[in-house]
Amino acid sequence: MVDIDEVDQGQYDARSDYFAVSSAGMFIRRDVFEELGGFDPALPGRGDDIDLCWRNRLAGHRVVVVPAAKMYHRTDVHAALAGPKEARRSEVYLRLKHASAPALPFVWLGILLAGVGHFFLSLLAKDPGHAFNHLGATLRGLFSPVKLAASRRQAKASRRVSR
Repeated sequence: MVDIDEVDQGQYDARSDYFAVSSAGMFIRRDVFEELGGFDPALPGRGDDIDLCWRNRLAGHRVVVVPAAKMYHRTDVHAALAGPKEARRSEVYLRLKHASAPALPFVWLGILLAGVGHFFLSLLAKDPGHAFNHLGATLRGLFSPVKLAASRRQAKASRRVSR
């Protein structure tokens, strides 16, 4: 898709590999979907498409965008309102899920420190609602060890290529 401030020079006219695509317009072979274990139920609905594409690539498959394909997507108003909190929780969860085992404690600590720092900066900016929402979502993402362990096992089981 050509952005508003971009000149269309045919740069998106051919099929090309992408890291991830939206689940709203995703087509995936059933055998691959089952091999990957489907969408991760621990994710709140935001980020589940990124996670599935990430595991798909690590399993040795491709994620391809076909520009000639057309889709129409109706937005869920309730999901859009919950957006920033769930997006942050998903972001934290995905980073922890796909971090290497040796790096996991450092990633966890970095996310915690960044979340606390963001909290205080938001308070200084006089936006306490955002501060508490962001910190809460960060902590919910960090403190889900049972779900995270299950998700990491699922991702490891389907991995065929290195990170």
